[in-house]
This record gives sequence, structure tokens and C-alpha cells, in this order.
Amino acid sequence: MLRILQPLMLPQILLFVQLLYFVSAFTSAPPDSAATVRAASKDLTAGRSRLFLGRETAFASPILPTKQPLVQPTNGINGDTLSRAWQSLGKEAAFATPVFPKEKPLTIPTNETGVNLILPDFDVLFSRIAEISPLARQILEGRDMGGFRDLDITPDLTIWKTVEKNEKRLVHEIDRIDNFEGTHTPLIRMRSRLKGPERDRGDRFSRLLTDQEFRMQWDPNCAEIYEMYLADDISDIDMVMERKFGKCQKFGLGYCRTKKNVVSPREQLTLCGLQEFPGGASIVWGIELEDDQNHLFPPGERLIRSRSHIFSNAIIPTGDNTFDCEYVLCLEIGGFPEWLARPVLVTICRDLFKYARKYYMHDDDD
Repeated sequence: MLRILQPLMLPQILLFVQLLYFVSAFTSAPPDSAATVRAASKDLTAGRSRLFLGRETAFASPILPTKQPLVQPTNGINGDTLSRAWQSLGKEAAFATPVFPKEKPLTIPTNETGVNLILPDFDVLFSRIAEISPLARQILEGRDMGGFRDLDITPDLTIWKTVEKNEKRLVHEIDRIDNFEGTHTPLIRMRSRLKGPERDRGDRFSRLLTDQEFRMQWDPNCAEIYEMYLADDISDIDMVMERKFGKCQKFGLGYCRTKKNVVSPREQLTLCGLQEFPGGASIVWGIELEDDQNHLFPPGERLIRSRSHIFSNAIIPTGDNTFDCEYVLCLEIGGFPEWLARPVLVTICRDLFKYARKYYMHDDDD
């Protein structure tokens, strides 16, 4: 009789053993693992509920999941690890949100005792850059970086006016947006393919902009330009950025004054930085400080203020000795009408790239 019952009782015995195992998980597990068990139970419950979505939800949901952005950590410069891939806030939010927070802004100490620098909201700042520079967006979103050949066709192409497009020229494309974001200032975008050694491309471009010796090689209107205050500890910037924007290599405040020429001299107070990314990509960026930071101007008579509402230069390597470069600038020349500023800015930026071509072809800084 027992032999006849044994095959019939086997499923019941297995069920009883499983029940005992499940109960023991709650009664004998140490306190630290209780949360793990509860989480596992919750996952199982959620898994069962997903089996019965209901007719309306089932047929309203896509069968194939939508494409998700890259979320894997990326190996960074010098073996560091960058945080998960970043996404822009979107054009509307990026330009509607103040780049410098009005309440409780963060500040960092500088190399000058008693002088602190206010920090921008980096998510807003880099969202703005991503919206105006497709090459920078490639870098920031951690995509496969193919340079200009892999640029997305953005939906707002009609906003940009093509000033010039000729693949045979050094600056092969120049685009413009007039009265950008109501600033009565043109936004200029230039694209160029350059050649030169891989070493320190981002750092070298930043020196073209901020080092007076190099700046005067291509900008005849520059009277003086120098770094006033630098971050006392660059790791402070990386900590605030949460490693979402590459590795910060430079961060500081610069002063610039133009010569008296056709118009009277102008001056600027610009916060600038250099971010480096895996694979040799980089972004040089800058934005004008607001008037509540005017106490940081150097002593002396104040001049008419010019303002870099935003600028960036994105570099992506395309070969052992080649790289793509996209320079975007929205510079308000104080008291200068927009229609006159457009050709002036285009000419100056062209001269920048003419000098950059010679500069990068040498493996030294002379």
C-alpha cells in the first residue's frame, strides 16, 4: 500500500519542502538580509503582476521596447570612471532656467585668499551647449563619436541660417541665428576639420582664447586678456559636476579688454573651463558673469560691458592626426548694433581658425 501511495505523495512532499524553505528565509535570515528578502519577494510579485496587464494596457503598449540611452559607466581619463550618461534638459528648459541659481548658489575658493567664485548650474550650462552644438552633444551624451559625419539632423535646422558652406574651405560651414534668445545678438557656429598631433588639443585651444600672446596673433582688437582667479582645487569642480561632464582640467575667471578702435574699448568678465573626455574629445566653454559679481572686476575705471552669453568649442578626434572642431559663440558687443556685429564676429572667428591651423601643425607651443 505504501508503495502505491509514494508516487502520489511526491508532488505534495516537494510543495511542503518549498514552503518550509520560503518560511525559513524570513525566520532564520539575519536582520541585514531581511530587506533583501523583502525586495526579492516584491520583485516576484511585480513579475506576476506583469503577466496580466489587461487588454487596454496590453494593446496600448509597444511590443518592442523603445531605444534607451546609454547608461553604462564610461572609462574616463587616467583610468577614472565617469558617471552614467547624461541627457540634456531640452532646449526650452535649458534656456528658461537661469544658468546661475538665484537662491543659495554654490561657490568655491580660488587661488586668491578671500575670493570665491560662484558656480553655474552645470546641468543648465551643458544643456545649453548641447542644444547649440551638435558636436558637443555627441561628446556629452557619450555616443560613438564619429564627428561631423555622424551629426544628427536636428529638428530645428530651419532656425539656423547657413552663411557659408564649402567643403574645400578651412571653415567649411558657418551658420547663424539672429537675435538669439532675445539677446539682440547673433549666435555664430563654425565648423572646421583640422590636423595636428593628438597631444593636449583641448588645452591648446583654450590657450588660443585666453593666453594674451596667442590671442593677439589672431584678434587685433584685444588689448589685454588674462586669468584673474583659478579654482584652488580643481577636484571641487569634479565633485559638484558629479563626473557627468568628463574631467575638469581648467576652471577660472578671466578678464578681457579691447583696444580703442572705431568704437571705444569694451571689457568682459568671463567664467571659463575645459572638460576632457574619453578618447581625446574635449569641450572648452565660457559664460559671462552676471552684474551681481561686478565686484570681481579689476580696479580702475569701468568700461562699456561686452558679454559672452555663451561660447563653446568641441573637439572630436577623427584619426591619428585629424580632428573635427565646432566653435559656437554668442558675443554681445556692448552698444554695437547686431547687423554690424554679424560680419565682425564672422571675420574674427575665421582668423581664429586660420591661426589655429598653423598652431596645431606644430608639436610645440611656440
